[in-house]
Amino acid sequence: MRAICVGILELSRRRPHALGQAGDMSFSKGCAMHEEMLNTVAVNCPYCSTAFELLVDTSQGSHATWEDCPRCCAPIQVAVAVSELSGDFEGVSIGRDDDIM
Repeated sequence: MRAICVGILELSRRRPHALGQAGDMSFSKGCAMHEEMLNTVAVNCPYCSTAFELLVDTSQGSHATWEDCPRCCAPIQVAVAVSELSGDFEGVSIGRDDDIM
């Protein structure tokens, strides 16, 4: 479910018409996203080196998910780190499909 939430929100920001009206957040029912817990992280695709911004939902704590590169569409592993004690966002690690993370 987390991968879908991150991916849907990223898709809606790039192409709002793909999921209904711009600004329509009704598609995220069941995702339990909290706007104050969304972080934007600048990353580079590990395949083609394209720089892009990744929107990360930290309300789910530390977790792993997948995103597709917006340029080459390659699958990117995304590991989100959130402090268990404070709940603060600690960072994101990305890797290729075959990397061990």
